[in-house]
Amino acid sequence: MESPEILNLKQEIKQLRQKIRKHDYEYYVLNKPGISDYEYDELYRKLKEIEFKYPQLITADSPTQRVGNELSGRFKVIPHRFPMLSLDNTYTTEEIEDFHRRVTELAEQENIEYVVEPKIDGVAIAVIYRGGVFDQAITRGNGQFGDEVTSNVKTIRSLPLKLFSNQNLPDPFEVRGEVYMKPEVLKELNRHRISQNLDILANPRNAAAGSLKNLNPRVVAERKLDILIHTVVDENWKTYSQSISQLHQLGLPVFYPPEVYTAVDQLIESCERWRVEKDTLDFIVDGLVIKVNQMQLRKKIGQTSRAPRWAIAYKFPAQRAKTTIIRIEVQVGRTGYLTPVAIMEPVSLGGTTVSRASLYNADEVERLGVRQGDTVLVEKGGEIIPKVVEVVSHKPGSEDFTMPERCPVCQGPVVNYPGEVAYRCISADCPAQVKGRIIHFSSKNAMDIDGLGVKLVDQLVDKGLVNHVADLYRLTREELLPLERMGAKSAENLITSIDNSKNRPLGNLIHGLGIINVGQRTAYLLAKKFRDIYKLAEASDQQLMEIEDIGPVVAKSIQDFFSLESSLHIVKLLEKAGVNIEDQQQSEGTLLSGKTFVITGTLSKPRSYFKKLIESQGGKLTTSVSAQTNYLVQGENPGSKLAAAEKLEVNIISEQQLLDIING
Repeated sequence: MESPEILNLKQEIKQLRQKIRKHDYEYYVLNKPGISDYEYDELYRKLKEIEFKYPQLITADSPTQRVGNELSGRFKVIPHRFPMLSLDNTYTTEEIEDFHRRVTELAEQENIEYVVEPKIDGVAIAVIYRGGVFDQAITRGNGQFGDEVTSNVKTIRSLPLKLFSNQNLPDPFEVRGEVYMKPEVLKELNRHRISQNLDILANPRNAAAGSLKNLNPRVVAERKLDILIHTVVDENWKTYSQSISQLHQLGLPVFYPPEVYTAVDQLIESCERWRVEKDTLDFIVDGLVIKVNQMQLRKKIGQTSRAPRWAIAYKFPAQRAKTTIIRIEVQVGRTGYLTPVAIMEPVSLGGTTVSRASLYNADEVERLGVRQGDTVLVEKGGEIIPKVVEVVSHKPGSEDFTMPERCPVCQGPVVNYPGEVAYRCISADCPAQVKGRIIHFSSKNAMDIDGLGVKLVDQLVDKGLVNHVADLYRLTREELLPLERMGAKSAENLITSIDNSKNRPLGNLIHGLGIINVGQRTAYLLAKKFRDIYKLAEASDQQLMEIEDIGPVVAKSIQDFFSLESSLHIVKLLEKAGVNIEDQQQSEGTLLSGKTFVITGTLSKPRSYFKKLIESQGGKLTTSVSAQTNYLVQGENPGSKLAAAEKLEVNIISEQQLLDIING
């Protein structure tokens, strides 16, 4: 039995936590602080003092537990309970009218209500509460699987660790939203980074994404991320606007009050208004989301395997700005292709300072007629990629740009084969290509080596520590420590990550080798067929073209790659270093272990093919949808199984999504 002292302390702790949660909500969500910073700090200090003396009274939802001490060496990949779909985009008011027509046809009624919300340029996240307490956070990932970033999301002060109430809520209770960084926070962060002689972060979205993937929650807490919730999974409300009001009452940060419209002309007026008002918000908005408000109609209207039919994203027209081209540089990629890049006077565009824009190739430069010193219009298409769209005026005396005859990095010969737009450096030892190959080899979809960024690769190659991808496996802690920004812990983590990469599946290795025209999916299919890197190296064009989507061009690329002595030498060095060169995973796959699948409609291959594919990874293919079904694979002209799956809320995926899950 607990002593009276402990019982009194429990009551005091409960009251302190309730007060702190209330003031967190007022400060971080409502932006209306009810007490001074000093008064808040005193409440927090008192709670922390009691918990320090009586650690047995600490609970996971305490405000003092937002920032953990643990460092994660790697993020765990978690399947989503329900797929995180994307949205189809629209760019004009005419397309909004077309969307409304489609909705009324599918709903078979005219009285449609719509909700309009700002579309935050952030990072999609799923947040799960259990018993009303924050339990888990998962990134969108590929829509089916995401990275668990619970410790990092826990640091977001605007997200309650405990809901104001969990009465009548499903358990678990899952909501989805966008993690973002306010522009003023980014400015403050960049000022600090400049004072520390660190690179500045490009824009709020990149800063938020990078922060979420940081392995140290303490660093994430310093980034002052925010979150806005926009979706409830397992919705039990009649309308979306009702669900938002409920989330608001639970203490979750939402766009409130929701804007509800009943006519398409009201929607268009709202879009026009938001084009102006978006700049008054304290976060970056790249468009609006238009959603059907009535939940029953959403179910009737349905969804595709990629996006709901009852919602659409309206993207604001691309922003343009005038600037001057300082010079045109030529970059060299990992396959030797040369890309002209405009280096410009910095200009603000869509919340980002832009100083570079791709000119794509020599034909595009000629089409635009762009020259060094020109005044140009730069556009951020879709609020993401800057590009030069028009020359406003030429600088007097400027000359036409021509592609170089020698590589700007290694001075090797540059070729432009007949019938091709691209110019290419054909020197295999070109440092730019070496660096590009190493970055590609270590990327997430290849060998997934954490910590091997562009600047570190620059140092490794420039100092002669790495001349090809196999050299990565010879790196030592002693060689890494003298490098810039490389501490003992970072060196150990990198060595561990490189060592872990030796066990990646063969498909990852094939993709990582960077064979021209061989992407991630083709690499997986090659691994599945040949099961051994040396068997692939010896494959005939006929054997290669037996594989789906591989024609003469791709087959020739593969054979050309393995015909080079240098390529085979790299493979042998990788094998000697202990890198897996056989397809061990395919023979005893467990990716789909315990998962039950049903197929409806026509797929690209016979069902027997997909039955064998699913079973090879530990899954099970059945003929009817039930409560035990995990996924319905939807093809062309689906039958009644689709309606059954929607009724049972089974995950509905496309053939390509199935292959993506298996391919990782």
